Amino acid sequence: MLTANDTAEFLWSFHDKWLLITEYKGSFIWSDPEYGGDNTIKPFSGSIWNFCKTERIPYTRGKGTHVIGSYCGPDVKIIGA
Repeated sequence: MLTANDTAEFLWSFHDKWLLITEYKGSFIWSDPEYGGDNTIKPFSGSIWNFCKTERIPYTRGKGTHVIGSYCGPDVKIIGA
């Protein structure tokens, strides 16, 4: 189960969706409220390529590896993880 204390690599889609990749718990989509999202994190079963295709972007922008709660804030909601 994913928690706010887990670490993930953050990949930005240039709008409200971010792909979060963890070492052992899989991949997730974060909907960033600073760009109009709802501050939720949900499981994602695809690859980086699938994420890019879904978001209609040619590539993502890597923003580094961070503790989820520190980067997303204390009000982030983790759903179905």
